[in-house]
Amino acid sequence: MFASGEPSSVRQECEDSLRRLRTDYLDLFQLHSPTDDVPVEETWARWSASRAGKTRFIGVSNFDVDLLRRCSEVGSVDSVQPVYNILHREIEHELIPCAAL
Repeated sequence: MFASGEPSSVRQECEDSLRRLRTDYLDLFQLHSPTDDVPVEETWARWSASRAGKTRFIGVSNFDVDLLRRCSEVGSVDSVQPVYNILHREIEHELIPCAAL
């Protein structure tokens, strides 16, 4: 998760993860929740642009349909990881169909 949604923070977060994991690229880098300081579109645009050679796939978790659509309008969302279990099946109605597009 980003400490800040600032576009300059996105690249630093990725570089920090690469260093900690001692690798040249990440298979999947996920945004777990947007921050209040920057619109999610700005964060996603920077993240999409900075992935070249560093991240194979980028995705989101804990996003509702509105946030998923806002990110999708800016760039590809490769994975969606929502809360889903026998007690929380709401995603079957909107989020799964939206993610399948």
